[in-house]
Amino acid sequence: MPADVALKFTSMSWTSDGRLVMLAQTPAGGPAQHDVIAVWRPGQKSLAIRSVHIPARDSGSDSFIAWIRPST
Repeated sequence: MPADVALKFTSMSWTSDGRLVMLAQTPAGGPAQHDVIAVWRPGQKSLAIRSVHIPARDSGSDSFIAWIRPST
């Protein structure tokens, strides 16, 4: 599962329901730097990817929380 991301700006974590969630920033040397969230479940052939806005860090933690807005 290769991913073209900036390693120092990447975090991954397994969810309680077995998905792998990755929050990353594409490399600055690429065509356009942007932030992405990717979700993968074992057995899937590809990642589900969306662009997101990651606020500037103000601490040394690499923890993150991903959530979905409830549908109305």
